[in-house]
Amino acid sequence: MGAVAVFFCGGFDSVGMNMRTTVAFVTTPDRLRGRAYAAHSLAANLANALGLIYVAAMAHAVGAGNTMLLGGALTWLSVFAVVLLMPALWRYSDAAEDEGVAKEVRCCCCWLRVG
Repeated sequence: MGAVAVFFCGGFDSVGMNMRTTVAFVTTPDRLRGRAYAAHSLAANLANALGLIYVAAMAHAVGAGNTMLLGGALTWLSVFAVVLLMPALWRYSDAAEDEGVAKEVRCCCCWLRVG
């Protein structure tokens, strides 16, 4: 059962990774595409490394099972926080880009003008 769960988690992760990369490439202007890909790669690799450090430290402190439960709870809390703090993510539209109008895009912690 564990092998089946790991198989599906890996499959879903690879689909999500391809979707994130595609969105980053499609929504980024040509002149910034390399920088956007570099930032995306850095964030993904840094998140994985920090996750490994967290799991190792927490597993030593509270045990493996409790670490997985805490990690799942923190994941859901962070998703809900993003949804509440950045509702514009759910209303994203590139209609302004079609009309040739510059638009503002929220990127991490700064505003970028695209167009």
